[in-house]
Amino acid sequence: MDSNIRSDQSEELVLASAKLSFANRRCCCFWVPWSGSKSWERMADRAEEAAPTMRRWWKTAGWKTLMKVREWSEMLAGPRWKTFIRRFGRPARRGSSGGGVPRSRFGYDPLSYSLNFDDGMESETDDDVAYRGFSARYVAPPLSAKSSMDLAEAILLGFQHYLVMLGTTVIIPTALVPQMGGGNDEKARVIQTLLFVAGLNTLLQTLFGTRLPAVLGGSYSFVPPTISIILAARYGDIADPHEKFLHIMRGTQGALIVASTLQIILGFSGLWRNVARFLSPLSAVPLVALAGFGLYELGFPGVAKCIEIGLPQLTMLILFSQYIPYAVHSQRHVFDRFAVIFSVAIVWLYAVILTVGGAYRNAASKTQQHCRTDRSGLVGAAPWIRVPYPFQWGAPTFDAGEAFAMMAASFVALVESTGTFIAVARYASATPMPPSILSRGVGWQGIGILLDGLFGTANGTTVSVENAGLLALTRVGSRRVVQISAGFMIFFSILGKFGAVFASIPGPIIAALYCIFFAYVGAAGLTFLQFCNLNSFRTNFILGFSVFMGLSVPQYFNEYTVVAGYGPVHTGARWFNDIVNVIFSSEALVAGLVAYFLDNTLHRHDSAIRKDRGRHFWDRFRSFNADSRTKLTNIFALLTNHMPICPVEDAVSMLRRFAYDDLSQKKMDTKNADIMTTLTSLWMTETRLHDD
Repeated sequence: MDSNIRSDQSEELVLASAKLSFANRRCCCFWVPWSGSKSWERMADRAEEAAPTMRRWWKTAGWKTLMKVREWSEMLAGPRWKTFIRRFGRPARRGSSGGGVPRSRFGYDPLSYSLNFDDGMESETDDDVAYRGFSARYVAPPLSAKSSMDLAEAILLGFQHYLVMLGTTVIIPTALVPQMGGGNDEKARVIQTLLFVAGLNTLLQTLFGTRLPAVLGGSYSFVPPTISIILAARYGDIADPHEKFLHIMRGTQGALIVASTLQIILGFSGLWRNVARFLSPLSAVPLVALAGFGLYELGFPGVAKCIEIGLPQLTMLILFSQYIPYAVHSQRHVFDRFAVIFSVAIVWLYAVILTVGGAYRNAASKTQQHCRTDRSGLVGAAPWIRVPYPFQWGAPTFDAGEAFAMMAASFVALVESTGTFIAVARYASATPMPPSILSRGVGWQGIGILLDGLFGTANGTTVSVENAGLLALTRVGSRRVVQISAGFMIFFSILGKFGAVFASIPGPIIAALYCIFFAYVGAAGLTFLQFCNLNSFRTNFILGFSVFMGLSVPQYFNEYTVVAGYGPVHTGARWFNDIVNVIFSSEALVAGLVAYFLDNTLHRHDSAIRKDRGRHFWDRFRSFNADSRTKLTNIFALLTNHMPICPVEDAVSMLRRFAYDDLSQKKMDTKNADIMTTLTSLWMTETRLHDD
């Protein structure tokens, strides 16, 4: 490749600006994570052409040091998978630098641009499949979703994410706090705390974790070990309900703090990366599919608890999101993007009218609990202003058996979050995540569980499945929108009265939303079948057996627990019983584990089997030049992956503007390679100076 940089004036200004930015930066920062060793060797060879002295430094101390710190420093990185940056033919906004590239905070979001586009029948024939554009046919937002998003629209979409995640945030404390001995006051405080920590964890995940538009919230995986703690004999002698609540909460905090170390170690050490490397589209299908379909018990059974509210909500949501957008031909995506807000507002008002009109005056108590809008007790019990803080319930207490049971739940949440992360990346139109990105997200999720234990939420953290489905409904995979939703979580958790108003939405309305969102996540797993050979008996066996066992085994464990009052594994060691019963009660974990084991043991070294598994499709996104969709944005990837943190704003805007201009002119090879070589050499030189 020609290494001479073109000498026109604009490119000279670009390089001069880059050199000045690097020279002016005087902070000694952490390094953002490194790519694989092959990518570094490739960049080292390029840097050698521009600066021969780099080879000696690289071969002696630099290479070994980079390999050692690579995984730990990943937690400070941006997205490593490449993002397709597109220049739109739109008039420049106020404050724009020209060329249709806005400088607004919401003017650029990598995940708002579809990387996996389909050129249709005119696309080039794929080498791996017989159909044109087959591997490029990916879920992509409409064109308007790829353009820069207005602030008002982003705020509304963020509020919609907040409404969707409220369901789990309210359901779990409502079920656990009364068993712990707490009343409405304690329930309101726990909901506030869970909402506050969920906002913090969502911000951490979108800023430092996978950087996907993933919302982190409560997890049903942590409910069984929490109930086991509630039923522990050491709390049975406490007569005062409030004191019992405090002691159980402290025991739960200690178990969560210990359980968080599992995900932190697996994530930041790179161990989960090694596990994810052997994941293929074939083994991902049962994992992702049952991460959504496995929650079927929270869908229509919840709607049927108050059918006169739940069924209208389900009908209205389908009408607003699927039918009305095609009946009303509008250039603005209003009804489909804001279908949740419209439908919830209408049905909630309808439920209020039924409650005020006395429709449930003579109904059974259970019917009133699910249908009435004034039975939650949250609005009256919630304080006006309250800021959750660590150790608000007292100092945590630790018990080995409770900690082991909670670690099992943490492992279940880890596996389920892996499937949900894959679904989020799918609906956010990002390429398949490299294993290191997934591992880093797991590590930051472990930090989220640690925060749960410190603040006292009585529950752990996982990726919200319902919010992943909302990405598919709105077709907006914007990280900024999710960060705004995190702001709503923190805001309404502090202003308790206002947050309690939205938290008092009847449960059947939330269950109707789950029917759509869980189905979307399950369908995301099924879409990976397009990369597998469905005419292979090996593929059919792995798919059928893993999905069947993923449904059958947890069903047996759950039915046994309901009838007997304890799980099938009932030995003298309570901690061992909890571990086994928690693990095999998860549909996604059982299905994913069976598929993962079979896929990696049945004839996996056969070259034909590799294509049957779909590995050829994912491998192309894990190499630098294996796919054209990863070559488009090597400039932006260099900025986010191979430079120290805190780059000067001039360097950021310069590289961003250059990437837009370069992509619009479709001059990819020589110019980008030379810019990468120059910037890499500058960065290596400065890094060596800092080390010296």
